[in-house]
Amino acid sequence: MLGIAALAFGSSGAAAQVEWERVSPLDGRIIQSLAVDQDGSVYGATFDGGVSRSDDDGQTWESLNEDLPNSNIFDVLVASDGSVFCATFGSGVFRSDDRGRSWVAVNEGLTNHEVLAIAATSDGAILVGTPYTGVFLSRDKGESWNHAGLPGTFVKDIATGPRGEIFVACSEAGVFRSVDGGQSWSRINAGLTNTDVWSITCDASGIVYAATNGDGVFRSQDNGSSWVSISSTLPARNVGALVVAGRGTLLAGTSEGVFRTDNDGKSWSRACDGLPVCPVRSFALGSDGIVYLGTNGEGVFRSMETTISMK
Repeated sequence: MLGIAALAFGSSGAAAQVEWERVSPLDGRIIQSLAVDQDGSVYGATFDGGVSRSDDDGQTWESLNEDLPNSNIFDVLVASDGSVFCATFGSGVFRSDDRGRSWVAVNEGLTNHEVLAIAATSDGAILVGTPYTGVFLSRDKGESWNHAGLPGTFVKDIATGPRGEIFVACSEAGVFRSVDGGQSWSRINAGLTNTDVWSITCDASGIVYAATNGDGVFRSQDNGSSWVSISSTLPARNVGALVVAGRGTLLAGTSEGVFRTDNDGKSWSRACDGLPVCPVRSFALGSDGIVYLGTNGEGVFRSMETTISMK
């Protein structure tokens, strides 16, 4: 539930270790999604625990659930205008215009209220993905939705590219791409040996990465038209989350923790210093270079140092 990252790691060559510290009291929850706003506040979306926000780098958290009738949150998005959206499983989409203090349901035209993914385009449109009813699009901050295609697909993640492309990752069906704002779609699975795709993201140059449930990570250098595996040295093959931190540098969240590459997947190393043994479900990248990480049952962690430079 991660888009473009226009930053670069300050290191090169072999992947360096990342040290983590626990910063969340949300132990026992599944941290489905994390997002960082322009002021550095961190939002955490949990399954069966609603939404929380931290304004102090994760040291303390405030519950934001007063107006949310459903605590099963699959994704959280901070839009460019500061509006916060959360995707619930069963109650549709909610929007907050006051940093989560209050929420309003925004579901007009949304025929499936089981929402698993939410993303924004560069021109301000909001996209959501659903199980078996595909993608919906709103151009008025969620006040109304139109079906944007891919019926029958189980959407797991949505990402937008630097030229306005929309990429949709689906369980079983692989990856779809739209270059006209969701009016039409192409299925782009050439080279994928596994079409159970759980996460998709782009870097600032347009390279696309897809994480699969079983065959690791794939890369496309031609806008998704073809894919190659970059997982020959990745020990864990069930990858549920990715964050791109500059060309060739990724963190992969897996069922066995975090792995890092600084050379576009030629080599991977374990980056779990300070982490318990647990599945990693989500990442968020702050403008200060700090990475936040959400786990299955062990709360939220942050990188102890700025692992990403602004160069």
